[in-house]
Amino acid sequence: MTNPYAPPGAPVTDMNRPPAGWGKVLAMIAAGWLLANFLAWLIAPLAASAVVQALGEEPDKPVTMFLAIDLLLSIAAIYFGCRVAAWGSRGRIVIAALGVAVLSALFYLYQIGGFAGLISAEFPLWYQFFPVNLVALLLALWSSGVSKT
Repeated sequence: MTNPYAPPGAPVTDMNRPPAGWGKVLAMIAAGWLLANFLAWLIAPLAASAVVQALGEEPDKPVTMFLAIDLLLSIAAIYFGCRVAAWGSRGRIVIAALGVAVLSALFYLYQIGGFAGLISAEFPLWYQFFPVNLVALLLALWSSGVSKT
């Protein structure tokens, strides 16, 4: 015999939520991009400089160790921005993460002066042409389960 005073079960908890609307997806792309660029352009160089100084190198000149640490921290920053955007977009994970990665790449090109600035910069070519945004995007998609079948 069932209890007539027991509350009914909530079938809504077992259902998948629908994807977020396009306004929310665009807002999450903007938030992820702002977060990624704040971390990649402000925090990553400061942290890399602190590590290089702790190891006894001069942070003023672009040493290989500084550039390598900066690349790794930039990948982590853009990965985090992609994950934040993907989390907020619910079912539109690929679009949100791709939006953050593409906007970050375009902002980087703008900051260094376009493709001409890419070649004529003071940094070595391996640093300039390393696919930071692509690596961060692929890591974000892989860790969010998009590539899993």
